[in-house]
Amino acid sequence: MNWGDGIQGDTMYYPISKAAVNMGMTIFAAQVAEEDIRVGLLAPGGVLTDMLRQSRPDTTGAIPPEEAVRGMITLIDTLDASARLIDLDGNAAGC
Repeated sequence: MNWGDGIQGDTMYYPISKAAVNMGMTIFAAQVAEEDIRVGLLAPGGVLTDMLRQSRPDTTGAIPPEEAVRGMITLIDTLDASARLIDLDGNAAGC
């Protein structure tokens, strides 16, 4: 079975946990919005980690961790909205 994003087999728990984290952060952002606290949900995409290499044989398009961190820092410095899931280009990202 393919659960999307290259997640194969019986690993439904990973995408389920991602969805739960995204929802939890969205709720948290709503709770702290009145205090002018911005909550960023960043989706760097495929990052070359041991977990990625084990879960999908084709890592084409995945980026090194250092590049992912640089991209996230750049986005954090420019956040203008809260509780939007965005990719490293600042575009809306899917779960």
